[in-house]
Amino acid sequence: MSEAFTFVQALKAAGQNPTRASIVAAIQNSHWTDGPGLTPYAYSSSDHNGYTGVQMVTVDATGTLKTLGSVETTDDTASGAINTFYRHGVDAAGERDTKRLTSASSH
Repeated sequence: MSEAFTFVQALKAAGQNPTRASIVAAIQNSHWTDGPGLTPYAYSSSDHNGYTGVQMVTVDATGTLKTLGSVETTDDTASGAINTFYRHGVDAAGERDTKRLTSASSH
């Protein structure tokens, strides 16, 4: 999905009549951080990582997902720290946090 997101963002940035050159330029000059996943999206001319983190889940026989902890992020360095990521309205286990949603929407 990150590839599709990147391509759509590049098409938007390339203008109304995109060419190969304008799409390449849009990607090379980009710095997109808000992607479609649980974690921040890292994409720029020097960073093609895509998602910066992960949340582990198990899938039972009925297809139900169960989270195995919080959403964790890092960077692309060898010594990059692993950090718990909190998105507004989502708790550490990746579940919808109505208390945060309420407080976030009231600001």
